[in-house]
Amino acid sequence: MTISKSRGATKKLGPISIGSKIVRFKIPNLDRRFTVHEDLICRTSTFFKTRLQKRRKILNDQDECCVCAEALNPHIKDLTFCIKCGQNVHETCIETWKRSFVHQGYDKPPPTCPMCRATWKNEPLLKYLGVEGDLDAEAVQAYLDWLYCSSLHIDKSVSRKTDAFNVALLKVWEVANAVEDETFKNEIIRTFFTEARACFWSDSVKWAFTQSKRSEEIKAFVIEVFMAYMEPGWFKKEAAKWPDVFTWELADVAMARGERKSFKELEERHCKAMGTQDEGGFSGESSCEIDSDDELSGVLGQPACDALRDRRRDVHQEADLSLAPLPNAGLPSLSRPWRRK
Repeated sequence: MTISKSRGATKKLGPISIGSKIVRFKIPNLDRRFTVHEDLICRTSTFFKTRLQKRRKILNDQDECCVCAEALNPHIKDLTFCIKCGQNVHETCIETWKRSFVHQGYDKPPPTCPMCRATWKNEPLLKYLGVEGDLDAEAVQAYLDWLYCSSLHIDKSVSRKTDAFNVALLKVWEVANAVEDETFKNEIIRTFFTEARACFWSDSVKWAFTQSKRSEEIKAFVIEVFMAYMEPGWFKKEAAKWPDVFTWELADVAMARGERKSFKELEERHCKAMGTQDEGGFSGESSCEIDSDDELSGVLGQPACDALRDRRRDVHQEADLSLAPLPNAGLPSLSRPWRRK
């Protein structure tokens, strides 16, 4: 069976074969097992690849079956491989090859690999594996859905204008780290920059910094984006409202860097790191600013909007841990959530 990954993935994976072998994996904190095709998940997950197909050779267009000398095309015939040398071969061909070793007496040797001559060991069609981590069941399912349909799906009932959407993305990022899937992680980052309409706010900060042990990579990304919309005086006026562990790390990063990057610069940097060369980042234009007072009033409420107008009239030179103001940063001291157009 062949699936074509035609959209959604940052890295174009092309047509893929899911193969015939199945792997079921269990996560300690969840009361269910997840099932996926082995060849499919090993294609992008380093965790599964190293445990299930560590020695398997990577296919290229010139590879031929060492039994029939025909092309090794997984879209036409199912493939298997030797667990000793990693050589790929047609499943039908290796079955024919093994039948030639059927014992007709006790002097016949067991079937061997047609390439390395090591004893051929039959792999089970169903394997079991454990994945460590405190993961969310819906996030794991979102990862499996992405493997099969190439689209990262977060339920439409979760508004892109709320912090709940950001938390959902961070949860699937935790899954990407657990299975060591860089391609999926890149898709999560792309989704954040193209779909999220709210800043990392209290829920996402609490999830990343106070609930269980999260990866340093996720924490660094939350801080990076959060700092893009901080203003001078934030530590003095707002820090007490946030978890101590978050403000401590925020202050350390601010002091170490000495300067901040704008949201647009962050988007372009991550876009470049993923090999996406589209000018202007993921969406081609920055969509992170709130321009009109009417729109701002709808986001913040009238009192906060009035306060922002007052601040805009004040020209002050306030320095707070080297946090210089950025052009069109949007909101005063991140005192309310923001959204993009």
